[in-house]
Amino acid sequence: MPPHRSFRAVPDTRWSSVLADPSRDLEHWKHRFGELFLDYQGPVSNWLAAAGLGRHENVEDLCQGFFLRLIERDVLTAFDPARGRLRAFLKGALRNFARERRRYWRARRRDAVVTEIDGHEPCAADEAGPDAAFDRAFAATMIGKALALLDADCAAGDRQVDLALFRAYDVDGTVDSYEEAAQRFGRNRDWVKNHLTAMRERFHATLLATLREATTNPSDAVATLREIVRA
Repeated sequence: MPPHRSFRAVPDTRWSSVLADPSRDLEHWKHRFGELFLDYQGPVSNWLAAAGLGRHENVEDLCQGFFLRLIERDVLTAFDPARGRLRAFLKGALRNFARERRRYWRARRRDAVVTEIDGHEPCAADEAGPDAAFDRAFAATMIGKALALLDADCAAGDRQVDLALFRAYDVDGTVDSYEEAAQRFGRNRDWVKNHLTAMRERFHATLLATLREATTNPSDAVATLREIVRA
């Protein structure tokens, strides 16, 4: 779905303000960490499954163990938003976590036949699959949140027909042309084109706001939006 608007500068993100806070207010941090878990639970689970760790342990348990590790070892204090994306940092933390789990299983099965997952440390080629799975899940999570917000916004503003058009054309793919959409919704082609363009702009703005809440700097949010709409 191509972008129909320019991407202007956006304010500081939720996480940039939290990570930059030297006092680390406990209640504020706990609330934000809960939001981090909701935003990244799917991507982390997909990474762990794609890396093959689910062969030995339940992926949901591994996911919770990973986030617990972030808390217990205060891992996020090492993250500098000025040096890279939070997603890249979390992928690095996942690779470290995976190495620890593999070592744990090797220790438990030292005398057993070494399996593929237990037999080696991950290399760059092995990480491509898990990293791609992480990115796909992150995009799906953000799109899902943005669509839910758009649904609520359109319901409150009595724009259900516009929303139905957008979902049919761009989300569900149940109509293939402006002409088909015009026939389904009882409108003309120009109405379909204009209202679909307006809804795309509204969705992109909502998705950008959602990404801003899940990333650590404005440029990352904008770059990620561009990556998603190009996919």
